[in-house]
Amino acid sequence: MELFHVLEQLREKLGKRNLVRLRRLTSLVIVFLGVLIVGYGIIYSLNFVFSTFNFAVKVGLIDVPTLVTILVVEAMLGLFHWFFGRKESGPSLSILDEARKVDVGDDVHYTVYVQNLGKLGAESCVAKLTLGYEAENVIGADSVLSNSTFALKRNRIDDESIMWFPFEKEHIDIRPDEKGRNRLDLFKVVKNNEGKPSKFIFPSIKGWNPALVVLKPATYEGVIKISPMNDKPCEKRFVINYDEKTGNVTVTFPLLLV
Repeated sequence: MELFHVLEQLREKLGKRNLVRLRRLTSLVIVFLGVLIVGYGIIYSLNFVFSTFNFAVKVGLIDVPTLVTILVVEAMLGLFHWFFGRKESGPSLSILDEARKVDVGDDVHYTVYVQNLGKLGAESCVAKLTLGYEAENVIGADSVLSNSTFALKRNRIDDESIMWFPFEKEHIDIRPDEKGRNRLDLFKVVKNNEGKPSKFIFPSIKGWNPALVVLKPATYEGVIKISPMNDKPCEKRFVINYDEKTGNVTVTFPLLLV
């Protein structure tokens, strides 16, 4: 147990970069010793076969004590490589295949939920949006609600950070198994006097005003990505479906990423 504690302290002091170098070095040594043992086995087998025909190969073979020593070193290096190469239990984020409608005044917010299935909290999670659209669908070049100068130049938003709503934060920590807490408003629908959608508003990192972009009701495809500081990002492709006749808006999640 004392040796294990000492190794744990050594592992922490080495840091991730040095651990990677150490794993590569031990891997090379393990491969070298493995090739040596396999080569010895092949030569020994050939000698055994040829000796039956009174034709022995005159090769200096490794004695048994040396072979045993190599095998022990190989086993110790294997354990060493496993100990310093094992992964720590960490966060594991997942975006649920579900988008809910939440009425906020006269507007309808479409929200997704992020869950941490790991054992540690995900720190400083930033939400990022990728979205494709046609330039003619951008509403109001002078609108204070839309960053339209940027939006009109391109037909796509790539990996732009958005604010976490309803928390009104640029990033949040996600503790393990907090399904209900980690709500993220993807966009909101503003309705006209007839009760039909008149615009889709996507938040920016600053919130709804100014928005990242304001679009006419239509069908759009995009990707939502959640990037924690202490783990790899997770992402989910989504499709906003709009029925012009009924004014119905739904969000689906295809299996394949864009």
